[in-house]
Amino acid sequence: MNAINTPQVLITALALKAIDIFLSKRNTFKVLRLGVRGGCGCNGFKHFIECAETVSPSKDIQFLYGDISIVIDKKSMPIINNSILYWTETSVEKELQFYNPNITSKCKCGKSFSV
Repeated sequence: MNAINTPQVLITALALKAIDIFLSKRNTFKVLRLGVRGGCGCNGFKHFIECAETVSPSKDIQFLYGDISIVIDKKSMPIINNSILYWTETSVEKELQFYNPNITSKCKCGKSFSV
């Protein structure tokens, strides 16, 4: 596996706690996949967060945060490089969100973006 020690995506302490709880319920290996998908929304890209079903050493980069493994595919990495994944709670919702400094524009709903 392509593991490196210097994360290029910062994950806040509250986000790590939420990820740990999420993965403990769904994934014995504590592997979370982050990335972007194209062709989404009105601006072309959308972040995604999901349990990693597989990890490909030739296609993925792996970051270790204690016993939590974060996997990002090599195509997504340039788009989310230097991003911050953080936990937010409001009276309406609780969720992980990205602060991505590479975004040049967002759609009105804020869910899709361009770089």
